[in-house]
Amino acid sequence: MYLFQSKTLIARIYYNQLEWNILITDFLAHYINKNKEAFLMKDWSISFSQNLGEHIILEIITTGDIKKLKSQLYKECIVFLENHQSITKEKSILENRYFINFPNNSIWFNKKEVLPVLFKSLNPKNIISKIIVNSFSKETINKARIITLIFYLQLCTLKAFDLKLEQLNKFICDEIDVEEQNKNNIKIQLESIKSNEIFQEILNDVFYLDPKEEELKWMYEWYMFCRANINHSNFIESYTNLCLIFINQLGFTKNIFLQTNRTIYFIIKEILDRR
Repeated sequence: MYLFQSKTLIARIYYNQLEWNILITDFLAHYINKNKEAFLMKDWSISFSQNLGEHIILEIITTGDIKKLKSQLYKECIVFLENHQSITKEKSILENRYFINFPNNSIWFNKKEVLPVLFKSLNPKNIISKIIVNSFSKETINKARIITLIFYLQLCTLKAFDLKLEQLNKFICDEIDVEEQNKNNIKIQLESIKSNEIFQEILNDVFYLDPKEEELKWMYEWYMFCRANINHSNFIESYTNLCLIFINQLGFTKNIFLQTNRTIYFIIKEILDRR
């Protein structure tokens, strides 16, 4: 719960997606750790976006002087961008004709300061942000890797409902209407999930989650958040809302949620059919 006088600073840093890991590791994570106490940061989060150019959104909730924070962030970010310029992509004919993207290697701020959203427990966007830093700090960030993380988080969310595989698939089929999606021929290109064996590995990581395992500590934190925020009177609404938190934060829309549900359903169905 945040104090009444706290405000949120929102910055958008336009940077080539293939180099987002550099921006996260060498600037964003470092900046937060260095300035958290000095600028009275109460919370923070990072999100991915492709809107008007590839960029990362940084949100900082502070009870300190937001104007000084904004000035300091701008100065330090400009220095970073000058010394670590990412490659600017050539625009497609469609982009040149209809869209004007923000310049690559630039930082922009929302004009209006906003009050922070209140949560009854932890801020889910902060949990996902820590997961992003942990997962992508050493790897090139591309669509396949982001979708793999979505699979992990989506299965972790399902795990919080304490369902067995048979119950899990019935839950997805009944509530998400997987068969209807199949009729509509919704397809998804999942370069990261190339085989059922890889999916089985993800499934094992999630459903046999060991909270003591350091590499999967981030997953356990998300699992516990979901456990604390399930609405037992409406499971499907809880499931959907929890999933949309990280799906939107990772730069996707509800459409990917429908597609990943369908993929989860059919792969688990095949696993069950083999038994």
